[in-house]
Amino acid sequence: MTLTHLQTGSAVIGPAEGENNILTLDNVTGIIAGFTEFLSEKTGIAFARLRISVGRDNRASSRGIKKAVVNQLLSQGITVSDCDFCSTPAIFMTTVNDYCDGAVCITAGEAPEEMNGFRFFTRDGSLGENEIAWILRFAETFDASPYCERGALESEDYMSLYCHNLREMIRDAVRAEDYRHPLKGLRITVDAGNGAGGFFGVHILKVLGADIESGAPDLHIIFDREALSSRVRDPQGNEYPASAILNDVAVPQAANVTSPALDDGTYLAAKLVIKLALLRKNGEPLEKAFVVEG
Repeated sequence: MTLTHLQTGSAVIGPAEGENNILTLDNVTGIIAGFTEFLSEKTGIAFARLRISVGRDNRASSRGIKKAVVNQLLSQGITVSDCDFCSTPAIFMTTVNDYCDGAVCITAGEAPEEMNGFRFFTRDGSLGENEIAWILRFAETFDASPYCERGALESEDYMSLYCHNLREMIRDAVRAEDYRHPLKGLRITVDAGNGAGGFFGVHILKVLGADIESGAPDLHIIFDREALSSRVRDPQGNEYPASAILNDVAVPQAANVTSPALDDGTYLAAKLVIKLALLRKNGEPLEKAFVVEG
């Protein structure tokens, strides 16, 4: 079966439900086999020594696809770190902070609900278009993996570590008198739609003391479904990409929350939150946080 038409830039996306479903067990197996072949060749690491993390978004088809992905990896003797529901940037960071050689995120971004797909990562970042094309061509001719000793499966709540690192980054940057609650007194709301960025409100902002339920927030943050990008809205209703806001704050490097190899909407939002908290701490107008670069 031809699979190259599933490529959308650096992602694989296609129908995953109903009679048009193309992300069948056989096709998912072939695509994952293509990724592991690519990763083994790139790193020089044999399957039996590879460790790959797997995460998913909350689409209805993602659980079943994840099961197929994990089974294929295990059948090749690969150690699997199952992160389950996880944001795309967090899955990538397992290759930086968690000793994984590669990562698979089961997601179709902003595509319709009946679609699904994959993003693939190494420690260098997201695979490029040429690499995705190679994987799909491999999958088209894939038959079956040779028999080998089954790999190990590890369940990991990596999002907890990711949230911890984000919180500590904000605390260390603000250095508030109430160190553990540097956002106390700020009203910040989050719109993550139906996506993975929802954790930012409950597990970051609220824990750090922000009011996340106010009707008139000082800052409103909007994430895409994967939390790869974020937009912000000021109290006057003006909306900007988070990357366009002048958020030149000193971010502690020790937290190692994210990497330049991948866009991370939650990291950018955290930097703007830091700036807002520093302005309040220094008695300056909060609107200074919304100065647009250029």
